[in-house]
Amino acid sequence: MGLVSEQDLAFFFHTTMTLTDNAVKCHTLFTAWSVWLHRNLFVWKGVANSHQVRPEGNTVKCNKDAAVSIPLNMSSFAAIGRNNAGTFVRGLSGTFHGILNPILAELLHIREVLLWMKDELFYDVNIESD
Repeated sequence: MGLVSEQDLAFFFHTTMTLTDNAVKCHTLFTAWSVWLHRNLFVWKGVANSHQVRPEGNTVKCNKDAAVSIPLNMSSFAAIGRNNAGTFVRGLSGTFHGILNPILAELLHIREVLLWMKDELFYDVNIESD
């Protein structure tokens, strides 16, 4: 297996998000987030596996992350919402052009997730980010 370029990944995600149905989009976002999470847990904390803690009651748990690409002059984010059964509820992804500061990117993306949750009428929300 070889390395995958940023352009290849960008093309894959753009194609997936524009040409597939919502079920495929959701599965793709969840898979990408899961790969990212487990890779970072292993590399930075030495954790070989993880356990998701489900939210209580009617709370929606939202895991999100942001990334900055200096060559593309943009930042991007993805968020996955789950209910108290651990079932996928909604997914969201987006980009900001010209936002290259990682802290600013995280804050702007959290704002987008909060606005999204409000639009979806999820008022009891637990957001997790790194």
